[in-house]
Amino acid sequence: MDRYSSEVTLFTSLTLIASFGIAMSITTPTHAEDAWCGWSNTEIQESGINQNSSCRIDTAKGELVLVEGTKKYNVGITNWFSGAENPHAGAQLNECRGPKRKVLSGDTLLTAPKMRWICSKLKSGDHIMLDKKSMKATLHCDQYVAQNITLEAEGQTKTCTIPPILQELPAHLKKANSWYGLTQDDMEKKQIQRDSSCEVTTDDQTYPEKLQFAFIWGKSSCHALNYYSDKHSCGWFAHNQRLSGKRKSDYLYVPKLAEVCKGKANEEVLVTEPFWRKDHKSTPGMGEMNGYVQCENGQAKNVRLEVKPLVGEMAAKTCAIPQALLDDKPDI
Repeated sequence: MDRYSSEVTLFTSLTLIASFGIAMSITTPTHAEDAWCGWSNTEIQESGINQNSSCRIDTAKGELVLVEGTKKYNVGITNWFSGAENPHAGAQLNECRGPKRKVLSGDTLLTAPKMRWICSKLKSGDHIMLDKKSMKATLHCDQYVAQNITLEAEGQTKTCTIPPILQELPAHLKKANSWYGLTQDDMEKKQIQRDSSCEVTTDDQTYPEKLQFAFIWGKSSCHALNYYSDKHSCGWFAHNQRLSGKRKSDYLYVPKLAEVCKGKANEEVLVTEPFWRKDHKSTPGMGEMNGYVQCENGQAKNVRLEVKPLVGEMAAKTCAIPQALLDDKPDI
């Protein structure tokens, strides 16, 4: 089960690497006359820096600004995003002093996945991003979702809405050609019938990636020695989260399906293991992925998938079990 996975827990060894330092310093671009807040025009264009970021407040020496950048931030998170290989969107607090900037110490960097993780841990409460001398910045969360950011400086207060740049998730890092726990080589060997898989996808406003869950099958995916003389058809439920995805049920072939539905007239049977979020492995009830086999008169007929996000609408889908799988009966 995911709960006992040997992988390192998300954010336990979280490393945040902004392309500009965390230590307190003053930064001036090479050509100050063509600059804003420590960046040259070239850097502003290449990194997608928004000089008009609306979350800002005056300070004694300039402005406290939540500086947005579409391709600026190199965030490396264990088993989640690719860091320096794919700079992505984010926002960081800086004190802008005309062409110069003062980089501030504190938890000043936000990206969409990081913000979601913070609020999923807090549920409802405040996360202090900056609290130094006369400047303070606070991220407010309510029912697991980021609501706004408050800036304070020189006796002034400003409440900012969450900028759109922090509401869109960056592309999730996947192992090359991985799909629901399978490599390209696996899919070829197992003769995976990708076009006839049953898949459901939904968003959870507290989770750093889309939730993807599926029933997949292949024509040469199992070898149940008690029933078949060679490899044969079978299907299983799997999620497509994190680096590669993972199988979440037993392999389901004709005798196994018959066992599941034995004595069941018209009902469905839960056949999947519980889904444990990578970022909350020890916390139950943080969302569900459930897979069911639907039985009619003791025979397996359909599969039903449901994904229950922590925050958001449940997504569900029912598909007939492929006839080719049901027709692949034991030969010994």
